Amino acid sequence: MITNISKLLILIILFFYFFVPSSYAQFLTSQPQRHIFSINTDHAIELAGYGVDTTSIDSIKVALNGPNLLLSTFAADFVAYRKMKEFIPDIRARYFSANNFSQDGFKYLGALYNLGAPDIRELLNGFVDSVHVQYVLKNKDIDTVDNGKKYFITYAVWCIGVLCELGDYSQFSRLIDFFDGTRPLYGGIKELNKFIGKVDQTSENILYAHLKSNVTNNNDSYNAIIGLGSFVDRSETFPILLNAALHDSSHQVRSRAEDILLKKFHDKREVFELVVNRLYNKDGKSGQHGQGAALYDLDSFNYLDVLIILKDASHNVSDQKIRQRIQDSFDYYEPPRPDKIITSMVMLDSLSSLVTQTNQLNWIGNSIFADQLQNYLVSAKSRLQIQDSTNCATFIKIFQTTINGEFKDTLNQTPNFVTVEGWKFLYYNAQYILDRLPKPPLPALVVGLRNSSGTKLLGGTLQYYDGAWKDAINNNDGTFSIDTKQKTLSLRMTYEYGSQQKNNVTVGSDTVVFQTVSAQVKLQNRLGNPIDTDTVQYYAGAWRTFGTTNNGIAMKELLPVNYTFRVTYAYGSNDKAQDLSINPIVTFQTVNTSVQLKNSSGNLIDQGIVQYYSGAWRDFGTTAGGVATKELLPNNYTFRMSYAYGSNDKAQNIGIDNTVNFSTVLTTVRVKNLQNNPIDNATVTYYSGAWRTFGTTVNGETTKELLPANVTFRAKSGTVQQDKVQNLTTNPVVEIQLPVNN
Repeated sequence: MITNISKLLILIILFFYFFVPSSYAQFLTSQPQRHIFSINTDHAIELAGYGVDTTSIDSIKVALNGPNLLLSTFAADFVAYRKMKEFIPDIRARYFSANNFSQDGFKYLGALYNLGAPDIRELLNGFVDSVHVQYVLKNKDIDTVDNGKKYFITYAVWCIGVLCELGDYSQFSRLIDFFDGTRPLYGGIKELNKFIGKVDQTSENILYAHLKSNVTNNNDSYNAIIGLGSFVDRSETFPILLNAALHDSSHQVRSRAEDILLKKFHDKREVFELVVNRLYNKDGKSGQHGQGAALYDLDSFNYLDVLIILKDASHNVSDQKIRQRIQDSFDYYEPPRPDKIITSMVMLDSLSSLVTQTNQLNWIGNSIFADQLQNYLVSAKSRLQIQDSTNCATFIKIFQTTINGEFKDTLNQTPNFVTVEGWKFLYYNAQYILDRLPKPPLPALVVGLRNSSGTKLLGGTLQYYDGAWKDAINNNDGTFSIDTKQKTLSLRMTYEYGSQQKNNVTVGSDTVVFQTVSAQVKLQNRLGNPIDTDTVQYYAGAWRTFGTTNNGIAMKELLPVNYTFRVTYAYGSNDKAQDLSINPIVTFQTVNTSVQLKNSSGNLIDQGIVQYYSGAWRDFGTTAGGVATKELLPNNYTFRMSYAYGSNDKAQNIGIDNTVNFSTVLTTVRVKNLQNNPIDNATVTYYSGAWRTFGTTVNGETTKELLPANVTFRAKSGTVQQDKVQNLTTNPVVEIQLPVNN
């Protein structure tokens, strides 16, 4: 028995099923569309509610052929869902006995489709023809058709779509006739799209016109956009799609239009700008989801602008989460792989253009380095033009390893540079070309340059002797490749101006390694304590900069050969030759130089001012307790002692004797008259840059300690004076006779 609740449910279904057909059709098209004849349930519960035994064929037949139309259609759905093909004759009979323009008649048609009736195409064509005669030929204005029957035009359109699925495209003209009415056809554009590529040119032009006119039809603009995606060769298509992507009120339509633009018009700059606008959410319609999708779409463009925009957006997009996603997109961005139809030659030209552009953007540098990269590409292109793909690949590989090497050169061992932006575009686009070409042959010999820690070093050059000295191919990753037929070679590695040679090297699969040593130059004082200096140099063809000491030590990676090192300290320099293969630590030591000033009795006296000459006169110090000291490199210097306005110079090799002694002499000046009698109270001066006070005579003489030099003395008594020049080194006693009698 049917319960009251079951009766209520059946009445509701019946109401929508029969009395609200147009609303039902509109409801279907507003949802994700499934097949028009799809059956989601076997209606076993409903049949049981009517007392039908679904395990009995006879019981089902009674329900199917009985007068209750709702029960009959439930039974038709049941046998179609269960694929009970034995019921095809019964359902066909019910279909022909039913009114074609009724829901139950259409339900029987759907059941026959699901059961795979052998004449289903004829049945569908008959249904379409009947609707066409009834509602088009007899009623040119569809709006004059009874509202309760208009939905059959939609059903006929859907049936035309089913016929297309079955390979029957004969109903195109009927479909167009249905479109000529003023009432929109729900889902009609979707069925119209099935004729794309299946009709003649005239019919396709009509189809295209309907698609264009329905782009702004909110009921079916989505499917119109999809259809236009098949007409990308027509000039009107791109602006229509672009306008829809920018301005359509429906998010789904905008997204679908943009998807087609990205797939079919990817090379147009307007499409790139469309995605950029969505990333910045300039129209306020994107939201986080749209901005996130824009990041995904940006990855498909091989424009340098992509990384520029991502870097800018990572700072200027307001949403913090989106900013982080933008930064992630920047970090993981790889230029898209070119389409297979693009030739290797075109890709080479594009890569050459990228070198120019990245250099202009300061993503690679300097211009000499950019020219070097262009030369590799010119060589690769010339090989490709003569179908020498293998050697073309060799030059592209050199180009790629050069880019990679400079990018990884964090120590800036060369003046060249490659930023992460430049690396992404040049490295990956080179790889895309390599993927099209044969792999370069393995070299006969690989030679590596490594530092003292075993890490690969950049910046070296390698030559090999094969009849003459020839340059090896620099892979710019710390290795070199040599192609030769020789069994043994001489190799010469040059690094930081120094060269090391290896002879009789066997050519084979083993990598030959040149390894630098960590050369250390130490500067110590007399006690062995480290002291710092401004300059350390080494000689390799010319004097080269080694570095500056830090805590007494300067370090540099050098090939283990013989060099001359030079340390400069306190304006003095020492040179030292050393073979780094024997000892990589070069030690320089100063000596504590002592300059003493003593009087004629051998006693230390003050204050003497001391200088030494090293390119110019340099300050040494002032005596304290008769002595001045300074740490100097052990060289031959000229020292100068200044005392009492006089000075003495003395050259001495402090590597042999580090104590420099200066002594004064007790200078005596005697003043006499013409009778050789001593004159008292005579004033004595001496000249040393100016006239200096020496003393006043007592018993005719006065004394003073002076450095032994050639000095001019002057004695004066009253208005009478007399000068005399005398070398104190020869005779420290100066006698001056004044022309007076007493």
